[in-house]
Amino acid sequence: GRRHVWSRRAAGSSLLSGRSQGATVGFGIRYSRRPQPEGSDLVKHRFLGSAIVIAATCLAPAAATDLPIFDLTRPEAAAEWLPTHDVAAVAGLPEGLAVTLAGEDPYVTGPARDYPVDLPLQMTLVVRPAVDGMLQVFHFSDHARVERSVGFPVRAGVWNTVRAMLPPLGPGVRLRIDPPGHAGTALIERIAFEPAVSVPAPAWPPHEIVELAGAVRLESGSLALKVAPRGFALEVDGVRVAAAHARSLIGYVAEGQTRWVDLAAPAAVRAIGNGVEPAAIETHQTVRDADGGTWSIRRRFSPSQLPGLIEFETTVEVDQDRAVAILPLMLLVAHEGTLRKSQAVFPGLEYLADEPSSSEADLVGPQARRQVPASHKITFPLMAVAHGGRVVGLVWDHQPAFAALFDSPDRTLASGGHLLGVLAPGSDGLNRHEGELMPVETMSLEAGRQIVLRGSLFGSVGATVTPAIEAFVASRGLPDVSDVGSLAEYVRLATAGWLSSGIRVGPQFRHAIGTNFPPRPAADAAVFLSWLAGHAADPAARDRLDEAAAEAIAAVPAGSFDAAVIGHVRMPLQSLVLGRVEETAAAHAAAARRLLASVRPDGTVAYRPNASGVDYGRTHDADHANGLSARVVAEALESARFAGDAALIEQALTALRQLSRTYAGSVPRGAQTWEVPLHTPDILAAAHLVRAFTIGYELTGDRGLLDEAVAWAWTGLPFLYLADPVGTADGPYGCVTVFGATAWKSPVWIGRPVQWCGLVYAHALYRLAEHAPEGPWRRLADGITATGIRYSWPVAPPDAPAEARERQGLLPDGWEVLDRFPVDPPINPGTVQACAVELFRKGPLLDCRTLAIGEGRVIVHAPGRIELVTGDEAEAASDSSPSARLQFHVSGWPRQPFAVLVTGLETVSEVTLDGEVVELAAPHSFEPSSGLLILWLDGPRTIGLEMVPRRRSEVSFE
Repeated sequence: GRRHVWSRRAAGSSLLSGRSQGATVGFGIRYSRRPQPEGSDLVKHRFLGSAIVIAATCLAPAAATDLPIFDLTRPEAAAEWLPTHDVAAVAGLPEGLAVTLAGEDPYVTGPARDYPVDLPLQMTLVVRPAVDGMLQVFHFSDHARVERSVGFPVRAGVWNTVRAMLPPLGPGVRLRIDPPGHAGTALIERIAFEPAVSVPAPAWPPHEIVELAGAVRLESGSLALKVAPRGFALEVDGVRVAAAHARSLIGYVAEGQTRWVDLAAPAAVRAIGNGVEPAAIETHQTVRDADGGTWSIRRRFSPSQLPGLIEFETTVEVDQDRAVAILPLMLLVAHEGTLRKSQAVFPGLEYLADEPSSSEADLVGPQARRQVPASHKITFPLMAVAHGGRVVGLVWDHQPAFAALFDSPDRTLASGGHLLGVLAPGSDGLNRHEGELMPVETMSLEAGRQIVLRGSLFGSVGATVTPAIEAFVASRGLPDVSDVGSLAEYVRLATAGWLSSGIRVGPQFRHAIGTNFPPRPAADAAVFLSWLAGHAADPAARDRLDEAAAEAIAAVPAGSFDAAVIGHVRMPLQSLVLGRVEETAAAHAAAARRLLASVRPDGTVAYRPNASGVDYGRTHDADHANGLSARVVAEALESARFAGDAALIEQALTALRQLSRTYAGSVPRGAQTWEVPLHTPDILAAAHLVRAFTIGYELTGDRGLLDEAVAWAWTGLPFLYLADPVGTADGPYGCVTVFGATAWKSPVWIGRPVQWCGLVYAHALYRLAEHAPEGPWRRLADGITATGIRYSWPVAPPDAPAEARERQGLLPDGWEVLDRFPVDPPINPGTVQACAVELFRKGPLLDCRTLAIGEGRVIVHAPGRIELVTGDEAEAASDSSPSARLQFHVSGWPRQPFAVLVTGLETVSEVTLDGEVVELAAPHSFEPSSGLLILWLDGPRTIGLEMVPRRRSEVSFE
């Protein structure tokens, strides 16, 4: 006897259902379910744009009653659903189908139904799950396949209403529903369908080359804009790089028919200002449509204060009400006349070499179509294409009213170049089928109401898209870092994660919660516990942390302190806090030899299919990628440096320089080949490359290597939300780990942050920021780290449900930005903590300094910060005398002894601590054969050394 009305709601607003306050989750946008009086009309969908209010009118046929409906409150409908897998029982209740979960992978299967063969659909499902998590719906006629499924985050204990766009299903299709959780009872009330037919596309007019005779000109650095009555063009150093699409169309619906307005008519062009160079250029174009309406399109261009950028504003209005299907606000054809490019980027979705966008090399199925994505998937509003040593880009105000169009090369309008554009109506994941240009809903534009789009056109010299990314940051700035409270609050959160969550099993720890992650010895957990104990204000908490750290240390086998780790951020720290430094240095030497044996002469590491037999390299054009190779080279450099083995260091540096030549100017990709294709763009690849080249610089002082670390750091930005995700209440700095999917199919990671990957990148940026403080690296790293803390499950009160207590203080593997929803599995706190010490300015956890002394090199490792008292980095003593003095301060480890490791010594004449000479006897030691000096300290100390460094063979300090 109830009718339900669907309406979009503002993110963060309260939601009331007919039963109780409920959660509402959408696949692309949220919906709420509210009871309405019988006979009331459907509430129209509304957006808020920059200067408009847009009402959406559904264009689908009215024959929705012919489509299957599963009303599972009816006993006869519930009886058709089968408990297919890991389900103890199903039962029809007045509230719906009750599904009793009983295993790791529960799901139920419904009866076969016939659907139209050529009708795209929108599915609506009402469910109350047993636990928070991801619910998945498969649609199939033979067997369930992940590429024919949709997933939603849902919340426990409340009624969730979710919607998804589906392709035509055809006859004999079954639905399979996989509720989240392993136990408890989920309720499914209803599944219904309605048509979702796109507005038909026109026969687009061919792109015309804009004639520039008599054009008015603006300049900004090397970028010039030429504006003529029939369009405009951009030049970089006199070479044409882009032009307006001069034959675009406006589409609107009237009397059930789509009408098209050709925008080929010339515009009036006016220069503003009295000087030789105009201060701005304005254009005004008017066109009449078939129903007597007059459209007014105004543009204003002005040079930015930053070279290479020209600001624009597009204003559109019509003098009669119109139901708009498509309205181009800025349509740019980059590099006309060529389908080739050196690079292209569409942050959050595409990072390309000379290859097509929206390909299935990284992602198979409908979600590979990324021409017009749901706007929340765009990490920041930029599109750029580089070709012929010049890069051109488009930046715009990112709002729900606008949709972005990116096709490289352009197959949408067949312009003969690369298509960059901004359109209305917006794209929320439900008003368009995946990636389609034409929507399923129109936008109501009232007479006299203006649509205003503001943005920037960019042009510069460059073989990659990095100049465009730099220009975006320079012009738009970086967002504020989330306020995550005080250090004391963070210590409480991390303490709960280590001591009171489900990852701790006696003295051992899991990497994450789940049957795939058994407990094991974890030396890094012991170190993190020790650090927290040193910063805990509560004596009882400090005692618990100390006790847990001691138990964890005792469980770690001797000699494996740097191997027995469960965090994603790896560093040779453990032995400097826990002991066995000399054994660990030898283990690192062996590790470096093993790693370097896998590096080929060109600096690459060959991909080998994993044990599952899946060949993740089959869509790539080589058997290697920079992310895979850089990880090995970075680890080899780290291990060789800790071991202090000069020959291994030189071999690792040679591999780094070869890697540099092989991958110069390439896209970061291929770092997660345990589950993601080798071809897939990946922020973890950027992290490994930054780390490798930063270590190379620290070892050599070669500024060229530091420049490469900076260049690779820029390649990580397209994976980060540098603006709040559009259409959500979520904040910035979430990390979209890859622009693809696990095993090409699912989970699809586009639009779904995986923050642990961002934290590995952030850890590399913190180190880079020490040497390149003028860059945005520390701000970026802080933002990523704070977001990792924000994503983490909060501390649970003692009476909280077991699930909340099990997850407290842990980092979700994924994050749903639309609903600010954590996704399992919960990961141990170590990956966040490795960066949090820097966020709260208590780091680094580990410091390393390479000091060039005459013809030798001395490397110092210590917990905490190392600061030189005499001498400069990589140039402590420039004379070539056989002995030299060195003095440095170490801040040390809180509340317990720690070791300082100095390698590369021939002999040591004298050691002082705070000016007092000490004997090299236990606990200190010096081994002349290996050149290792180990000093054990109990607090911050200034160390003085008089020594002879070992001669180095071929080290460049350029």
